Amino acid sequence: MDLEGIGAVAAAAVTAIGIPTAIVIGRMQLKAGLRAAETTWHAALVQADASYRAAMDTVRATASANQDQWRRGVRRDAFVQFLTISSELQHIELPEDAEATDEEIRQAEKALREIVHRAETTFHIVCLESADLQDAATRLLQAIRHYARGYRRLAAAERAISTLTAIEEENRTHLDEVHAALGALATAANAVDDVEHHRDVQRARDRAQAALRDVPGLSERHQRNLLYANRHGLPDNRAHRRALQDSRQAFLAAAQADLDAPASVPAPGSHSLASPGAGRAWNTRPDHRLRAASPDAVG
Repeated sequence: MDLEGIGAVAAAAVTAIGIPTAIVIGRMQLKAGLRAAETTWHAALVQADASYRAAMDTVRATASANQDQWRRGVRRDAFVQFLTISSELQHIELPEDAEATDEEIRQAEKALREIVHRAETTFHIVCLESADLQDAATRLLQAIRHYARGYRRLAAAERAISTLTAIEEENRTHLDEVHAALGALATAANAVDDVEHHRDVQRARDRAQAALRDVPGLSERHQRNLLYANRHGLPDNRAHRRALQDSRQAFLAAAQADLDAPASVPAPGSHSLASPGAGRAWNTRPDHRLRAASPDAVG
């Protein structure tokens, strides 16, 4: 074989050896490129997940703060309204003199009932917005009811007494039997509570009722009020007022403590790209298409 043939054979041998080497080198370069791409993809995914978590924490904290502020405003308005109603109650004045007309009495008692109704409605709102204030609100509502009921009975009794006095002055007489019968009813009502006591009270009431019926110009309503007042006694309006003031102060202190309590703060990092509501970490495993193109799948 001449030199030209030997050269051809050698060139062919070099070419045969170079092709597999190029294939191996190319495969190694492909694996390296895929690993670098996968590393970059993972890093970008982690960065995106961190940014998403931070954004969700900010949004959730802002929403929670806004909701807490709104609910605090609703509670504050309900507390203020409840306290205002209890204060307005003490400014209601019921007629107590004999000259008061039926219309004046109806209007004043209507205003008193409306205040109590407003207090009852506001009470339910307070309990709905803050269960911790239910006991203090209940005590204040009871004080409002007791004060209103006692004041209404006291005013009715005062009007009846004033009317009876006016009748005596007009007729220039003293109704001895009426006063004696009413005094006997009050004495019997304060006696020892037994079977005979009830009989004595009933007899005294019948006597007083008969005496009141003989008073000219004394209405049946005034008669009933006089009988009730002497049977059960006049309501202690001062005690009811003190109880109302004490209950209001207790509710005010409880309301201030409720409004000053710190709001709940959401835990950070509770959301992720995988499931914002579940709080699970993002699954960094690539999908099946990327795994199919991974270095281990080549060749």
